[in-house]
Amino acid sequence: MINNGMISPTLAKLLRELIKRKKAEKKEERTVITLGWCAAACWLIALSYIIFGFGSEHTSIVNRTTESELGPLLIVMGLGATAMLTVYRKRYDEAEKDYKSLRNQVIDRYDEFWGDEELKGMRYDVYDWLEKEHGVNLFYR
Repeated sequence: MINNGMISPTLAKLLRELIKRKKAEKKEERTVITLGWCAAACWLIALSYIIFGFGSEHTSIVNRTTESELGPLLIVMGLGATAMLTVYRKRYDEAEKDYKSLRNQVIDRYDEFWGDEELKGMRYDVYDWLEKEHGVNLFYR
């Protein structure tokens, strides 16, 4: 759709870059969601082990945590998963910011790219294709 030669090379390049950034944003979003579930599972397992784990019911939670090697390991795993989630969340925020910045630039340059009446007729087809195929919505901010 982009390579048909009807739209300007500058717009085609911007749209390809926009698609690339949208894919990068979606990839980072999936990673953050996966890591969020992993971190939640790590903490749930660690807390379950600490609360319902080994030891008598009169043993304190601190003792239950430290009396075997598994308690500290589970806590370290939870902390590690949370740290990874924080790092990847920042990467996702940066990817989202880059995508939105380019998307707004394309929307702001509407008159420059779609100035001809012939091109304005094609605009809807290109925007519809971008939304359906790549999830890029250029119809409005």
